[in-house]
Amino acid sequence: MAVHIQLVVQNVIIADSMKLSGIYKFQSISLPDRVYVGSTLDLRQRESAHRTSLQRNKHENGKLQNHVNKYGIDDLEFEVIESGDYVCKNHRLAREQIWIDRYKYHNTELPYFNIVPIAGSCQGRTLSEETKKKIGEKSRNLPRETRKIIANKLKGRKRSAEIVKNNSLKHMGKKHKSETIEKMKGKIPWNKGKRGYKLNLTEEQRQKRRDNAIGSNYWEDKKLSAEHIQHIKDGWTRRRENKIKILTNG
Repeated sequence: MAVHIQLVVQNVIIADSMKLSGIYKFQSISLPDRVYVGSTLDLRQRESAHRTSLQRNKHENGKLQNHVNKYGIDDLEFEVIESGDYVCKNHRLAREQIWIDRYKYHNTELPYFNIVPIAGSCQGRTLSEETKKKIGEKSRNLPRETRKIIANKLKGRKRSAEIVKNNSLKHMGKKHKSETIEKMKGKIPWNKGKRGYKLNLTEEQRQKRRDNAIGSNYWEDKKLSAEHIQHIKDGWTRRRENKIKILTNG
């Protein structure tokens, strides 16, 4: 159940129906130098979300959660630093950055409870092994419908040559762990004995494909460019050279 919040800005109580954006802070009463600075489009909703997560011991900010577990939720005081209409998200984040720099904890680069020094960015955030594991498990157990939505959004998206190269270099020379190899042993590959998608077709679908193929002139006017032909030749040349190397070294 979400916590109901009475929002007060400059000693004025804001009506529940009013949505207010701005910069806020959580400050420890017992240790006033410990502060968290954030910004949001809805101050009341954001404070409620913070307090609900902290009370359930499920807050993503470990520092804030540990503090509440030790000193209690009532030790954190919520205050609206500034509010108003911002030109855009970047304007709001720029204002938040000013307050983050103002509330730096002693000689550090950010307030005590803040995780990253740059407003609206994950840069500089270090994930624990437990958090990484949770993210991995959640990603692997996504519903089929969700996977389809993600796949459709990524369909047709081209990666830059730099990203392709970096990914290639990242996996070059990489070897499976002994544990992974043991798990792979004895497992039947998913594509063993399969020939394309023919095994998944009904007889009616196969017959339909045969009928469509008869008299088809799809390739009749298709001609390969000189560049394409050269690309195929180069591929066969590399394949032949690699085979010769294997035979020679073997």
